[in-house]
Amino acid sequence: MVAGIAGSVYGFYRPSHGGVAGSGRYAIREDIAGKATASEVLLERDNPLAGKVLYRDSESTVAKRAQQLRERGDIAKSTLLDEIALQPAALWLIGPSQSDAGANRDLALIQKSNERARNTSTLPVYQLYAIPIRDGCAVYSAGGFSSNAEYYSWLDKIINSISYDSVFSVEADAISQTVKSNCLNPEQKKQRYELLKTTINKLQQSQHVLAVYLDAGHPEWFPDPSELVEPLVMSGVMEADGLALNVSNYVDTQWVAEWSKQLVLLLGGKHGVVIDTSRNGRGGLSGGTGEERWCNPRGRGLGNLPSVDTPYQHVDAYLWIKAPGESDGSCFGFPSAGTFVDELAFELAANSLE
Repeated sequence: MVAGIAGSVYGFYRPSHGGVAGSGRYAIREDIAGKATASEVLLERDNPLAGKVLYRDSESTVAKRAQQLRERGDIAKSTLLDEIALQPAALWLIGPSQSDAGANRDLALIQKSNERARNTSTLPVYQLYAIPIRDGCAVYSAGGFSSNAEYYSWLDKIINSISYDSVFSVEADAISQTVKSNCLNPEQKKQRYELLKTTINKLQQSQHVLAVYLDAGHPEWFPDPSELVEPLVMSGVMEADGLALNVSNYVDTQWVAEWSKQLVLLLGGKHGVVIDTSRNGRGGLSGGTGEERWCNPRGRGLGNLPSVDTPYQHVDAYLWIKAPGESDGSCFGFPSAGTFVDELAFELAANSLE
């Protein structure tokens, strides 16, 4: 699906996941009523990211590409890429790969970025993306660890490498995919919920983890947010600081913010959210279905700039989680997920919201 690896997962659909008990806008399922309590108002809470300056990687792929174009004298195109390169963005921890079976890249990335964040008094944001059966629906970013035990071993190494205040977004699309019954079988879903809950608990035990946000999709996938409550609770959301939304997708910020308020209320009103605004400046593709909507759609633009200051009480930050310009997958003639594509980046910058 996502990451420094891919885009989103399975496009536009209305999932079928059972009904809710009770009545009214914020009814919740009876079988989780003891674990989550619907609220009619957002509870007072401190934004854990308030006052922070987000970390920017000066050696990102897009920064290097902008410099290459500058050296060639292509100032117009390098200036477009600078609109991306000069903004803070999340760093992806992607687990094992063919060239790095031990996922040593992730440990080096944590150590290097933590040191630089300390030196610049900035806050790095990391996206975990190495869950077993990763991207089990779209498969463009298939991979991850082969078992929960291997994942926990990697996670422990990640946590032991953290030396400075950091924020974590946990496993893009992991919960959303469990709602698609043909992606994971019941036992795989159970193991996934267990892994996510354990991951949140492990991260929260670290003195250097400032906040943890659990991925919860977006309103195109789940027009009725109550469909997410049970899987979120089973995945440990009540121990998380909040939800990560619209990761690697294109849904309009206002729509996500308004929808997410309903979801937060369903969970009791105490959570915050972070919204990926890296590519939603023009919203999603008008018309089209399936992959057309999420796999390298054309005509999109950069969204709200990364910021911990938003107009919504429950929105802790706008973040650029997906790296603008990276392919969502090998669809419609594009290269594999995570490959930087000049034209995609140019288009996003040219159509920038701000």
